[in-house]
Amino acid sequence: MEKNNTLQLPVPTGGTMVAARFMLWHYTTGDLLRAILQSGVVRIARASALPGERPLAWISANQEFEPTAIKAAFDSAGRYRQLTLAQLAQNSGGLGRLGLSADNAEAMGFRRWPMAARWARLPPDAIVAMERLGIEEGATPSDWWGGRAIPVSAFEAIEFRATSAEPWAPLKERGKAA
Repeated sequence: MEKNNTLQLPVPTGGTMVAARFMLWHYTTGDLLRAILQSGVVRIARASALPGERPLAWISANQEFEPTAIKAAFDSAGRYRQLTLAQLAQNSGGLGRLGLSADNAEAMGFRRWPMAARWARLPPDAIVAMERLGIEEGATPSDWWGGRAIPVSAFEAIEFRATSAEPWAPLKERGKAA
């Protein structure tokens, strides 16, 4: 399904220069990737923050897609259901990811799980609950890294795929700097 947006989706450009480096990724939908590119920043997740918590921007060592980034939606019967990766791509303008090398993430103050959770002042029961829910969704908590907002200019790779079956392809903005 083609979406009509004022910011056009970047165009795949071929191979990536960072392929040999270990990358951490901020996974998102194609629709949200457009918004991130327009705003120039991956913001911290304030909406889900507990009182007293330091909200975080999340990146993952998962090299395919972070399961906890898959959204849920209401089905035709009105039940709230976790989408499959294919459904997420189909209903959200594709899939996007922004990559940062592990060295640069550490230099920017990103912390690995569970240190990120402790730094964010998450209570111990919330840490356990996040791990349990993440594992139920197919995630590996040791893949999670948390830190402050990230300017798009700090990312070493930005990639897109229209469907979950396609390979990731590097992007280049059409007529605009990322």
